[in-house]
Amino acid sequence: MFNYPPFSDLILFELSSKNYELLKTDSQKLYNILSMQNCNIYKVYSPKSPFIQRINNKYRINILIRTKVSNEFYNLIYKKIKKYQEVKNKYVNFSITRNPMFI
Repeated sequence: MFNYPPFSDLILFELSSKNYELLKTDSQKLYNILSMQNCNIYKVYSPKSPFIQRINNKYRINILIRTKVSNEFYNLIYKKIKKYQEVKNKYVNFSITRNPMFI
């Protein structure tokens, strides 16, 4: 019934880079990896630019996941993050936030 905090969790993947085209392609890579075989444990929302698109000359793109956090979820996401780090560009930074204050 309620699919938002505190009844479920939001996980925010924030990617940033000085090169916008590079950022777009990398965010699509992450989205594809996260969407692949998620076993209905979580829902992935497509990459979107936040309201403030650039901070300190770095463009930003967000990917949001809605889920119930469990060990199964952590294990699956951990594997997908490792897979993404193998293919990600070194000029793209990324961070993960659980239940962000601002999206």
